[in-house]
Amino acid sequence: FPDATIYRLEENYRSTQPILTVANDTLREAKGLIPKTLFTAKTDGPQPILVSCNTEMAQAQFLVRSMIARHQEGVPYKDMAVLFRASSHSFEVEGLLNKHQIPYQKYGGLKLTDTAHVKDIVAYLRVADNPRDAGSWHRLLLLLDGVGAKLAQRLVESMSETEDPISVLEQTTHKERAALHRIAAVLRSTQNDAIHVSDRINLVLHHYAPILSRDYGTEAQQRMDDLRQLGQLSLSSPSLEVFLQDLTLNPDSSRPRNNPREQDLLTLSTIHSAKGLEWAHVYVMQLLDGYFPPIRSWYDDAALEEERRLFYVAITRPKDTLTLTYPVEQYHHMAHETLTQPCRFLRSTPPEHLQLLHIGDGT
Repeated sequence: FPDATIYRLEENYRSTQPILTVANDTLREAKGLIPKTLFTAKTDGPQPILVSCNTEMAQAQFLVRSMIARHQEGVPYKDMAVLFRASSHSFEVEGLLNKHQIPYQKYGGLKLTDTAHVKDIVAYLRVADNPRDAGSWHRLLLLLDGVGAKLAQRLVESMSETEDPISVLEQTTHKERAALHRIAAVLRSTQNDAIHVSDRINLVLHHYAPILSRDYGTEAQQRMDDLRQLGQLSLSSPSLEVFLQDLTLNPDSSRPRNNPREQDLLTLSTIHSAKGLEWAHVYVMQLLDGYFPPIRSWYDDAALEEERRLFYVAITRPKDTLTLTYPVEQYHHMAHETLTQPCRFLRSTPPEHLQLLHIGDGT
């Protein structure tokens, strides 16, 4: 259509100009897009913040601390959102939100304690904390090779008749006794209050690792990375009982299921699930090059441009403030390399368009 007129929809009614300036920087190097420069009547506002953190836990602690501070200043949690590329990226944040009893909803993927591999580890810990927990016993025993539903039921029934349920495994003469004796030894150690909670979790993970590999194959390493975060979350827990309470108690779970818009719930969301939505204050986390964009897209131009568009979606969700975070050093098991650089889509953003902040241990 040689006589067609192009109308560029460039005026934005959501975000402030400092946020749109970073969005314009991102699109400047995009391929295959009609050039446009976003502008708004909301010319004032704080600069977006790029926060580098020593570790993933420091990143999570910074995010939760920042959101608590905003809430104490009178900002409802429902006006805040944490966005991420993959559902698993938010697990450490979820653990801290549970610990601080901050109500939240999650879109895109499962919550930390809803994933099967985390439920497995929680079963170990619950049995150690309360050996009368029949449901956790069933889940745990069925993880073992050679232990079916009937044997698990017989063992649990025997446990109900003794003062020391773990001794049932230690004394069994069943043909699978070696596996049952091993898990009994792990549970005894997990009950030992002289061992720090994080070290007890590591003992459980060591026992669970072959099971994880058996059940999840190539996904096992990523899931083990998720589980190692539990050890980090437990570092400040005074006891196994307190850790389990912090991990599994989400204040939203005990509330009536009213319209979420009527509740003061923080939002955690994958960026894909956040398209078309907006919040006053948005945090985009885990912006470590290799996680966002993922390594597999680095050498595929089409995939990389799709990741750029996804990044653009994330940074144009906020109305008032934008905070970008990443851990400065993270080992990527599938790539067998240590990632150290922020998201490559930020390279086109001049330093004066961002406020830079570094967080050490997250405190």
